[in-house]
Amino acid sequence: MQYADYASWQRQWMKGDVYPRQLSYWTGQLAGVEALEVPTDRARPPVQTQNGATEEFALTPERSARGCSA
Repeated sequence: MQYADYASWQRQWMKGDVYPRQLSYWTGQLAGVEALEVPTDRARPPVQTQNGATEEFALTPERSARGCSA
């Protein structure tokens, strides 16, 4: 399954009364939760350039086998 297939399925699923019910549910679940303010090291430029950086690293087979639990 490709992401586009999933997105198409989800759009179809959200038609009808599903969307209002989901919106109501999540509005209730998130009521009172403050927005997360994530600090940045610099202001965003007025025009987005898509310039970025990459970070390469290697995992040992042992670390990779352990998964995300450190």
